[in-house]
Amino acid sequence: MPDTKDQDKKKKEETKKAEKKKDEKDKDINRIVGLFCHWCTSTAADLAGTTRKAYPASVRPIRVMCSGTVDPVYILDALVKGADAVWVGG
Repeated sequence: MPDTKDQDKKKKEETKKAEKKKDEKDKDINRIVGLFCHWCTSTAADLAGTTRKAYPASVRPIRVMCSGTVDPVYILDALVKGADAVWVGG
């Protein structure tokens, strides 16, 4: 019968390996914040969805009433909080 300490040690090692692989995979994915105008870009994104076209899961769309109302502070805040890019679409 295997020793439970050995089993626990093996499980911990496997967990660490899995977490390391996940971290490496997450580094490869770009995180893009999209600030999309309600009247233009969001409408186009909705149309793409209804026609079953896909865009990357790395894009996080945020609908704003107009791209002209986007304060540069929002862009800087997204970058400081870890976004790799910010896309302002109007």
